[in-house]
Amino acid sequence: MLTKYDLSLKTRPHYGMYIDGASFKKIMLTVRMYRYFDKSINHDFGIIAYNQLFYCDELEKSAIRKTFYETIIQSRIVFSDINAERFIVYLLYFRNQTLQKNSLQLSLPTIDFDYRATEEYELIVELVQKLKIKFSGFEFTKEIVQFLTYVAVFSTDLYRFIDCSKENYNTLISFAEEIRNFILKGMSEYLQIDIFDDYTCLKDLLKIMIPISLKIKLGVSDSIDLRYKDFKNEGAQSLIRYYSSLVYQDFFQVYHYSFSKREQQLIFSTILGVINRITLSHRKLRLAIIAIDGRLATQPLKFNLQHYFSEFIERIETKVLYELETLENQQFDYYLCSDYGKKLNITCEPIFYIEEEMNEFKYMDSLKHIFFQSYDYDKKLPQIKLKNINWNDKNGLNELTSTTFVQNNSVQVQFNLHHEKEDFTIFHINDADLEEKKYYIEVKTQIAGDKQKLKMLVNIIEQIMTDPLKLDAVNEEENISYSHFLVD
Repeated sequence: MLTKYDLSLKTRPHYGMYIDGASFKKIMLTVRMYRYFDKSINHDFGIIAYNQLFYCDELEKSAIRKTFYETIIQSRIVFSDINAERFIVYLLYFRNQTLQKNSLQLSLPTIDFDYRATEEYELIVELVQKLKIKFSGFEFTKEIVQFLTYVAVFSTDLYRFIDCSKENYNTLISFAEEIRNFILKGMSEYLQIDIFDDYTCLKDLLKIMIPISLKIKLGVSDSIDLRYKDFKNEGAQSLIRYYSSLVYQDFFQVYHYSFSKREQQLIFSTILGVINRITLSHRKLRLAIIAIDGRLATQPLKFNLQHYFSEFIERIETKVLYELETLENQQFDYYLCSDYGKKLNITCEPIFYIEEEMNEFKYMDSLKHIFFQSYDYDKKLPQIKLKNINWNDKNGLNELTSTTFVQNNSVQVQFNLHHEKEDFTIFHINDADLEEKKYYIEVKTQIAGDKQKLKMLVNIIEQIMTDPLKLDAVNEEENISYSHFLVD
C-alpha cells in the first residue's frame, strides 16, 4: 500500500518506525484508508487519533455537505457519489488541521500542468470561499487549494467528450492520449485485432486516462476505498479480463502506476464495449418442413419460424417425405419434422425432430440451436476435441496448467490467439478422489485481425465459464458443435 504512494516504512533508533515521503502523499494514503460510504456522521475506526482527523459536529457536517452539493450542482463539474463523499472527507481533514493550527507543508512537486486553467480550480475557489463565510476552519492556503484542485481532477466524472480539451486540461491531454494509446496498442496485440478504429473506445478511454495522467505526474497510484471493492462485482468475460490484466502489468512496468480496482473495471468495460459492438454476420438458412401428417399440421411451426427467426431464414418450404426423396438437386440447410418421424426411416440430414403441441415459447427455446448454425461458429473456430486424462498420467498437463488463467474451480483455460495451429482441446481429468469434475481447455487459434472470430471465441469461453456443467455432456459425443455451449 505504501509503495502505491511512493512512501516507505523506515526505522529510527529510539523512536521506532515512521513513514518517509511527501506530506501530500501521506494525506492521500490517510484518506485512502477511510472506509465508509454513507451519511453517518462520525465513524469509530478504533483509533482515537484517526477518528479526530475527520471529526465534525453533526449539524455542521450536514451543512458543509449541503454547501458542497449546492456549489457543484451549479457548476459544470460532476462527481460520482463515491468521489463526492471522498471529497467531503478531504474537506474535513484540512478543516481540522486548520482549526488545530497545524502548519501544513504538502510538498507538492512542480509538474507540467496549469491547474488554474481548469474548471475544477474555479469550483474549488468558489466552494472554499462559501465555506469560509459560513464556517470556521476553511482559511485554506494556496497550496491546499491547489491540492484540492488536483483531487477534484481525480474525481471528475468526464462524461462529455467536449470537456476533454486542451483548454481545460492543457498538458494532461497529450499525456492522457499517450497512455491511452499504450493500452490500446497492448490490447490490440494481445487480442490480435485493431481496436484503434473504434471511436467510442478512443473517446471513453481518454476520459478515464485524464485523471490517471495527473496521478502519474504526481507519482501516486491513488484509489478510493470507502468500501468500493465490497460493492463491486467484477463479473465474468474471462478472456477479455485475462488479457486486460496483462496490459495492466505492462503499464506498470513502463509508467510505474498501479490501476485501482475501479480503474481496472472502467478500462475493462471500455475494451469490452469494443467486443460488444462487433456484429456477427450470419448466413440465411434454407429450411424444409417435412409434412408427414399433412401440410396443414405444419402451419403453427411455419408461423413461429417466420415470426421469431425471419432474419435467419432465406426460405421455408413444406414438403411431404416422398417429394423430398424424389427431388433432385434440392438442398436444404435443415430439415424439420415432428417427433413421429423418429419412427420412420428418414434419410434427410441434418434433421431436427420437433415435439408436438409445444407452445410458441418452447418453439423458440428448442429451435435456437438450429439458427446458431447460421453464424458458422463451427467453420470459424477450431474443431473441438475431447481428451480424457488420468490424474496420475498427465504428461504435458503440468506445462498447460502452469500458464492457465483460472476462472473457477472446475475449469481452467489457456489461450493463444496467434498460433499457427488451430486447436480447441478439452482435457477431462479422471480421478475418483476429485469431489467434482475438472477440465482444462487449451485454445490455439490465429485471430489475425478477424474480429468476428474473436467475438465468437469470447462468447464460447464466456458460456463455458458461466455454465461448466455443459462440459459434462460432451464426454460421449464424437462431433461436438459450438452450438452446444450457446444454447440454454
